[in-house]
Amino acid sequence: MHMSINHNNVLSELPFYNLDNYEFLRITGGWVHHSYHSLTESNDLFQDIIASPEKERELQENSYNSYIQSKYYTVKQTGNFFYQANKYHGFSMMHFNIRSLQKKLTSLNDFILTVKETPEIIAISETKLQDENIYNISIPGYVFLNTNSPTRAGGVGLYISKELTFIRRRDLEITGDGIESCWVEITREKEKNIVIGCIYRHPASDCAKLHNALKEQLSNLNNKSKEVFVLGDININFLNYNRDNKTSDYLDMLLDLGYMPLITKATRITDHTATLIDHIYTNVPQKITKAGICLADITDHLPVYCTVRNRLPLCQETKYFRDFSHFDKHLFLNDLENIDFNQLINEDVNKSINNVINALQTVSDKHAPVKKLSSKKIKQSTKPWLSDSILKSIKRRQQLFKTHFLSKDFTKVKFYKAYNNKLNRLKDLAKKRYFQEQFKLNSENLKTTWKLIGMIVNSKRSCGQPLVTKLIHNNRSYTGKASIAHQLNTHFINVGHELADKLPITNENVNQYIKRSFRDSFTFRSILVHEVYDLIMGINLNKSTIGIPKKCIKLASNHISECLTSIFNQSLQQGVVPDILKISKVTPIDKGGETTDPANYRPISTLSTFTQIFEQCIYNQLINYIEKHKIIFQFQFGFRKGHSTAQAITEITNTLRKAIDDNLYTRGVFLDFSNAFDTVNHTILLSKLEAYGIRGIPLTWFHSYLSNRKQYVALGDVKSSEQTMLCGIPQGSTLGPLLFLLYINDLPNCSEKLCFKIFADDTNVFASARDLKSLERLMNSELAKIKKWCDINKLSINMAKTNFMIIKSARKRDMEISLNISNSDGSSHVLERKQCIKYLGVMIDESLTWKHHIAFVCSRISRNIGIMSKLRYYLSIQQLKQIYYNLIYPYISYSILAWGSVYNTHIKKIQVKQNHTVRLIFFARTFGRETESAKPLLNLLDLLTVDNIYRLEILKFSHSWHNGRLPEVFDNTFQYARNIHRYNTRYTAKQNFYKYKVKTNVGKQSVSYMAIDIWKDLPSSLKDLSVYVFPKYIKRYLLSEQKRN
Repeated sequence: MHMSINHNNVLSELPFYNLDNYEFLRITGGWVHHSYHSLTESNDLFQDIIASPEKERELQENSYNSYIQSKYYTVKQTGNFFYQANKYHGFSMMHFNIRSLQKKLTSLNDFILTVKETPEIIAISETKLQDENIYNISIPGYVFLNTNSPTRAGGVGLYISKELTFIRRRDLEITGDGIESCWVEITREKEKNIVIGCIYRHPASDCAKLHNALKEQLSNLNNKSKEVFVLGDININFLNYNRDNKTSDYLDMLLDLGYMPLITKATRITDHTATLIDHIYTNVPQKITKAGICLADITDHLPVYCTVRNRLPLCQETKYFRDFSHFDKHLFLNDLENIDFNQLINEDVNKSINNVINALQTVSDKHAPVKKLSSKKIKQSTKPWLSDSILKSIKRRQQLFKTHFLSKDFTKVKFYKAYNNKLNRLKDLAKKRYFQEQFKLNSENLKTTWKLIGMIVNSKRSCGQPLVTKLIHNNRSYTGKASIAHQLNTHFINVGHELADKLPITNENVNQYIKRSFRDSFTFRSILVHEVYDLIMGINLNKSTIGIPKKCIKLASNHISECLTSIFNQSLQQGVVPDILKISKVTPIDKGGETTDPANYRPISTLSTFTQIFEQCIYNQLINYIEKHKIIFQFQFGFRKGHSTAQAITEITNTLRKAIDDNLYTRGVFLDFSNAFDTVNHTILLSKLEAYGIRGIPLTWFHSYLSNRKQYVALGDVKSSEQTMLCGIPQGSTLGPLLFLLYINDLPNCSEKLCFKIFADDTNVFASARDLKSLERLMNSELAKIKKWCDINKLSINMAKTNFMIIKSARKRDMEISLNISNSDGSSHVLERKQCIKYLGVMIDESLTWKHHIAFVCSRISRNIGIMSKLRYYLSIQQLKQIYYNLIYPYISYSILAWGSVYNTHIKKIQVKQNHTVRLIFFARTFGRETESAKPLLNLLDLLTVDNIYRLEILKFSHSWHNGRLPEVFDNTFQYARNIHRYNTRYTAKQNFYKYKVKTNVGKQSVSYMAIDIWKDLPSSLKDLSVYVFPKYIKRYLLSEQKRN
């Protein structure tokens, strides 16, 4: 790649080489006595070289000279150059010195919306970002990488098109001593890879360090035959080439390595100076088709760019949508009237359902056709509040920047500034009105609310998932969406089967742990038409589906309910599940980590609406049978009505607090199963279903339900071929979670000495004793039994993520002990001890101090306070109150029963965060001596303090127990005082709880102890309220008390 360059010949053609005094003054300072317009429109310093078209063509073919003639171009011209590059299979890149990315992101988005085509690479310097997870930085269609500065100045970033396959090159990054850089390598199959770097050098930093480091890097990249582009604000003024040794040395180094600068005119222009400090240079200048400086009014640095004659491996995504813009409900229903759906049913259940679906699909496609989303619509959908008239005004402002602002005519500059200020106010007003209206319309739709929040703060989630552009599987690389989709589907299909194959083979009876026998058998009853109709009308239009739009199915409910009911009952009678109802669409979601690794993607399954309706009918019948016979393990809190994660945490902490109060050591092992849902063995599951009383035709039906299930992976507009699921339960289904609970339901029966607390597949086991050594022996022997159960049932324990804790009083003596899980071959894995473990979103520490969880809650609230600080400019106070309940309140209230009774010094930390939030809502002063009191603001919004939120949850829990609405595991949480003794005390009132004795402060923090006095002080009239209205009235009661105090 390194090319020999004659310095004298090349430098003589650069505009900033060998200038006489007049020319130097004209470019660097003296020009301010003339107009900027006259400078930019003046004859180029290359005019003598390219005086004729013939000479220009000769230069284009044989030298660098034609490629380094950068000029000033309007935004419109720049967009056209990007469009031409894309049209002829090239690509473009651009650099902005943004002077704070958060503050200027709106202007950057305006630019992107108004250009005809956007560049594939956008380099940013002076990002001034401090937090890696900061919001308000995402741009739709791009992946953002950044290197932050240790100071408030500096920082660089790269926006890279999601359609590109690239890797980050951290090994190339030059950091420290006032230099930041960010590098990527774009991978190509049959051509040289392209390396792109963005560099920022602080003005006061040592130029020699960058000189030496960059020289070594660029030389190495040349030796590896990479095509290299370097962009950035280097703060080295190339116009000073003949007058500054550092500048000349730096440029000589670049030229010696074969790197040509592409920008040759001033990029930062003020009233007194013009400097060329924003650079682009490359070692393949012969591939440059255009280099220029864009007259964009974003900062005092003009953006620089180049277009390249080079094909990139783009993985373009075509988006489609259902066009309901011309949908006529009456015409749609008229067409349905002409179809006799009952005539479409025959003896073959597969043909029957296919006939009905095809008929409805045809009518739906006619009235709501699928259309391709244009690139213009995709762009505008990211900023829907920008109307066509506002977009025209933005383009007009860009024209005025060149004709008025840069003219240096006072009147024209004043006109431009007034126009710019008015346009900015108009944009802000349009954005505010749009979001106020959208939040009002979607106040009950949590999914859309979060999407709107993401749009305001430009979160990564709001911009969608990055495209999967490359996959590496079994040491082979796959590119192209069809190939990647196929490999991902193969990975998802085989992951469970491969895990099961690694387990030891055992011939033991899989039902040996099911202790009860069930004489009664589960039988299907006929599904009624009104059941199907009610389920159709209850369809959530906001949830995704495959096939026919939910809106069309809902409108067709009167026409299809009867025929669907007949087909569903036909399926139950024959024990056959229609094949079309066993197809899943899988969307891969990036979990983080290396994007080329299939294991770093989570499969999200989507089923057809008809599948969901049919499964819900079966679920309703099956769950009634299961609850009637109390089949599910009582300490299983997952996927069960009336059970929750918060209840699981409450039950665990109650158990641990009692053990501490009894002066016991408790060993808690937090088991993690590898891909538990994907490894469910169908044969074992069917055997267990039979043991639980699901026999005959129902068992045949479930066998059909699990057999021959198909799934495909969708990547945008590309779908993989369908593959058959070998094992696992269908995720995204209604029946799947219930079947999984039945599959692991006998796990607790493998040990009589351990206490199991389970949420779905999150399994925790506890044992308590007075000394650690006996506890160690007990746990090791019992864990071997758990491992045996897992081997028999083909479930794999993820040893790396399975940890243990020793829960004890902070005063009790500690000692080193080991815990290991033994395998059948005699080997064992030693588990890691943790001081704190995150379980179901709560940080549990060994002494139940809750310090880690309080810190976690404060950090989450602080992050969301940053979001609130942006939202407040666009929403009303009442809307911000609703956002508070979405962003802040969940972190305060979640599992507060477990941790809300800690010492007040910890609670105050969260109260400070809540106070900060309400001050932001009212734009009140949040710091300093004049900080406004938050309590009146909380009362004005009718918001409970943290302490009262705890009281609210305690009272709701107590009232639910009082009315028998809690799971049976909480039956012994309280006892009525009247049932303990008959003495007439203040605690023996009809509804008061008995106050038992505790020995420690930890014991006093338990729900069963804290609730006693709080419940006792509640007026009897409130205690007698029904469970449906109690939360509303108890909140009013607490608010009235709060305002009085």
